[in-house]
Amino acid sequence: CVLFGVPAAILLSFSNGANDCANSVGTAVGAGALSLRTAVIVDAIVEAAGALSVGRFVAGTIASEINGDAFPPTMLALAMLSASWSAGATTLLATLYGYPISATHGIISGLVAIGAVSGKGAVAWEGLGFTVIGWVASPIVGGLAGFIVMLVVNKLVGDE
Repeated sequence: CVLFGVPAAILLSFSNGANDCANSVGTAVGAGALSLRTAVIVDAIVEAAGALSVGRFVAGTIASEINGDAFPPTMLALAMLSASWSAGATTLLATLYGYPISATHGIISGLVAIGAVSGKGAVAWEGLGFTVIGWVASPIVGGLAGFIVMLVVNKLVGDE
């Protein structure tokens, strides 16, 4: 599994990093606030710091959504490997076409599909519900927060 797992992890990390970098610094580069070189360097440092400091929480959530006891160990490894390859390939393809997507959505969707097809109670539906609520709520909360920040900045700087 290591022979196929390491390349899958590299593909997923590369494609996720490329997509996240474009999403997080694209507006700053487009507005001319940062050069592309500076933006990529800053993003690489911040992405690595985030992954090393709090990435384990996301990994724990993903792991909690699959009931590993429903699979024999080799089948569980194959399921995880399949989800990693498919999420990495999908994220890379979307990035090449300029679509901002989430690799986490791809991983969870792949694992849910594998779990649902297995028919062995492999999906922890309660945990998945929590994740779906986050998927729906995050753009709404982000939009509201952005609107509030815009109002505050506009008030401080004034209309020109």
